[in-house]
Amino acid sequence: MKKLFFSRLVLLSLIVMLVAQAVPAQVTTSGRLAGVVTDAQGALIPKAQIVAVNDQTRGEYKTVANDEGGWNLPSLPIGSYTVTVTAQGFKTTVNKEVKVEVGQVVSLNTVLETGGATEQVVVTGGAEVLHSESSTVATTLSGRQIGELPFSTRDALTLVTTLPGVLTPDKPRTSSINGLPKGSVNLTLDGANIQDNFLRSSDGFFTSIQAKSDAVQEVTVTTATPGAESAGEGAVQVRFVTKSGSSEYHGGTFWQYRSKTFNSNYYFNNIDGLPRDAFVLRQYGGNIGGPILIPGLLKNREKAIELPSGDQTGQQSPAFLVS
Repeated sequence: MKKLFFSRLVLLSLIVMLVAQAVPAQVTTSGRLAGVVTDAQGALIPKAQIVAVNDQTRGEYKTVANDEGGWNLPSLPIGSYTVTVTAQGFKTTVNKEVKVEVGQVVSLNTVLETGGATEQVVVTGGAEVLHSESSTVATTLSGRQIGELPFSTRDALTLVTTLPGVLTPDKPRTSSINGLPKGSVNLTLDGANIQDNFLRSSDGFFTSIQAKSDAVQEVTVTTATPGAESAGEGAVQVRFVTKSGSSEYHGGTFWQYRSKTFNSNYYFNNIDGLPRDAFVLRQYGGNIGGPILIPGLLKNREKAIELPSGDQTGQQSPAFLVS
C-alpha cells in the first residue's frame, strides 16, 4: 500500500513539474536570506553551518558559508525564521524572529564569539537585519495589520490605499500609485496575475479574483526597481501571498455586518433631500489550517514523511501543508 502511495506521489510530482514549465513566468512569492559570518575582530569565518527553521511550518533550510564567510538561502517561503549559525571554536549564535518578506533580500550578518559549540548566544527581537543587497523600494503589510486595520469590505486590496505613494481621489478602483498610469500596476495573488487585463489600462485596480483579508498572509507594494524577480510585469508590483499551513492547527471565524444605521448620508443625497441608501450586508465564514496527519504514514507534525527504522532524513516540506 505504501509503495502504491509513493508511486502515485512521484507521478503527481512529475505532472506538476511539467505543468509549471508550460505556464508563463510568474512573479516570485518568496524571499531570500544572505549574510556574512565574522568573529569579534572582523575576520571572516569560512565553512560556518547555517540552519534556518520556519517558525510556523518548521521547515528546515541549510547551507554552508563559503571561504569568504558569505552564505545565501534563496527562495525561502515568507514568514518568521530562527537562524542558527555554528562554527568550530565558536559559540552557537541563534537569531530569532528573522522576518523574510516577499521579493526582498534580507542581510543577516553574524558575529560569532569564541567558545564551545555547546554555548549559545541568543539574539531576539528580529536580530540585526539589513536590506543592503537590493535597491527595491517596498512597503509590506502582514499579520495583525491585515486583520485589524479598519476597512468596509473584506477585499484586502482596499488596504493598499493606506500605503505611502497611493492616491485615491474617490473609490479604491480610482487609485494610482506614485502618479503612474494604471497600466503600469501589476496585481498578483501567489504569483499569478488577478487583474482584468481587458480593463488594465483604464481600471488597473479591478480584479477578477479578490484577495480576501482572511486568506492573505502578506501584501507587499513595490514602487521602485522591482527587480528581475517581478518578471518584467510592471513598474509597480502589488503582491498578495495567501496563508500556508503550520505545525499546529489554527483557524478563525468572522461575521461582518454593514447597515445604513451606522453610515452617514452621502453629500449629494443631503443636498437633494434624499434619505440614506438602503444597504445591508451580512458576511460570515471561517478558515482552518494545519499539518496533514495520516495514521500509519504521516504521523509526525514536524515531518512530512516519517521513515521506518529510525531514519530521520524525511524533513518536512511546505507542499504538504494545507490551509
